[in-house]
Parts: sequence; C-alpha cells; structure tokens
Amino acid sequence: MDFDVTPFNLATFLLLAVTVGLIVFRFTRRIDSSWPLVYYFLVVLYSKWFTDSLQPEWVYAAVVTALFLRFELIGVWVIRFFRLVELVILSNFLWRGLGLLMRW
Repeated sequence: MDFDVTPFNLATFLLLAVTVGLIVFRFTRRIDSSWPLVYYFLVVLYSKWFTDSLQPEWVYAAVVTALFLRFELIGVWVIRFFRLVELVILSNFLWRGLGLLMRW
C-alpha cells in the first residue's frame, strides 16, 4: 500500500499524532491546563477545512467536555465521567483518522 503525501493526509497524520499526545497529556498532567483547548481549536479548524473527515457531533461534544474539564466546576465523580467521555471521543478521532489514512 502506498501513502500519498497530500495536504489532507499530512494534516490527518499530524492530527493523529497530536491526539495520542493529548491522551497521554490528559493522564499525566494537570487537568486545568489550556493546551487541550488549543488542540480542540485545531480539530475544529481541521473539520471545517476538510469536510466529511470528522463528524461534527463528535467534534463539538469533545469541545464541551474539554471546557467542563478545564474549568473544573464539578465534583470528582463528574470529572471522571467527563474524562471517560473525552477518552471515547479521542478514540473515535483516532479510529476515524486511521480509516481516512488507510482508505477504509
């Protein structure tokens, strides 16, 4: 299988790499960091530039969970729930991105 170096494939590959980095970041760093919001800003831009790449419902749900986790106005159990939801959403991004790169 060959890999075409196009702007779409390159942006998708970078998005996958940064997504893995965010998963690691979420479990090793403080939860109230602003870096995940920068990541989600880039995800929204990616989904707007390359339409039909990521499902908008998943993208905006991820932004909402990141905002809940960033401002931390909730209890411990709710934070754990939102972390789980965010992990599911990021896993969906990884699966969808791999599917786009592998042309599944």
